[in-house]
Parts: sequence; C-alpha cells; structure tokens
Amino acid sequence: MNKTEEKAITRNRMIEAAIIEFGLHGYEGASTNQICAGASISKGLLYHYFKSKENLFAETLRYCMEEFRRTEQRAVRCEQMTELDRLAALYGLHIAFFAAHPYHYQLIVQFASGGSLPQGSEALRQCREEIWRLGLESLQRFLESLSLRPETDKERVLEVLSILIGSILRKYIFAVQQNKLDVEEAQQQFKIELRETLGLICRGIAA
Repeated sequence: MNKTEEKAITRNRMIEAAIIEFGLHGYEGASTNQICAGASISKGLLYHYFKSKENLFAETLRYCMEEFRRTEQRAVRCEQMTELDRLAALYGLHIAFFAAHPYHYQLIVQFASGGSLPQGSEALRQCREEIWRLGLESLQRFLESLSLRPETDKERVLEVLSILIGSILRKYIFAVQQNKLDVEEAQQQFKIELRETLGLICRGIAA
C-alpha cells in the first residue's frame, strides 16, 4: 500500500467517526476529541487533514451526500415507467439507504432542519441547498407530466409535495430502523401511501 492509499484510508476513517459523532450530537454538540477517539488518531493528525471543525463537518456532509447520490443513481431508468413509478423507485432507495446508514440520516436531517449557519460558511450553505434539492428534480418531472389547472402555483405545489412526502418517508425509515418493518415491506407500504397522497393532491390541481 502506497502513502496516497494510506492517507485516503486514514481520512475516510476520520470521516466515518465524524459521521457517528455529528449524527448523534449535531454540529454544535459534537466533540472533536470523541471523533479522534473513534478514529484512533491524535487531534494534531485530525487538524492536519481538516483545518477546522467546520471544515471537517462540511467534508463529512459531502462524503454522506456522495454516498447517497451513488445510491440514487441506481434508481430504475426504464423508459416505460410512469413518473409515479419513478418516484416510488427513487424514494424506495432512500428508505433502503437511510435504514442501512442511520447516522448518515441523522446527520443530514439535523443539518437540513437546523438553524442559521456560521457567518461566511459558503461550503455549508451549498451543502444545505443540495440537501433541499434532493428529490425535487423527480417531483418536478412528475408535475410536468400532469395537465395542471392554469392557476396552479407549481412552486407552491412542489413545496407542499416535498414536505408531505418527506414526512411519509421519515415514517417508514424510522419503522425499518426500529425493526417494525423490513425494507421491502416499508417500500411497498410507502408506495401505496405515495399513490394515495399524490392522488389527493392531483385531484385538486389537475385540469
């Protein structure tokens, strides 16, 4: 193993420890000492790789998002699928990924729903915007596949759908994490509830 590979392994070990600590305690409550202990490294080595706690947090978020995006890319792309089926497939992958990576989920959700960011934190602002965009492209395609009433405020509908579906998704992720449902059962029940929710919304906005 060469030095470049060793550095990559060490860096990833720090980030994996940071995912757990930030996921459990959020940015403010997380301890760099605990991260160092979890990664079995010194604080000096941590700050050799990451210039600050904020930088470590931003890189940890980016790492989580990259893993998540790789999972999203496995969503079915069959041309014969309806946009509703695409949504169900996409969010079904969300359920499976976050059920298998609970600290990723806690970290992302806490950050997305948290308060104001430290002044000048451009990297964190970009991370939050990316999280907010998750799934919006697919929801937009779904709306574009419908014939809507002329007076429909698409941006408002998109916002409402994002909130509703996010709430339903959290319910099934928690159900899997608490061993109340297995992943396949959660995906199937989510798809049924997704259809019902979208059906109610569409009856109010479709032409």
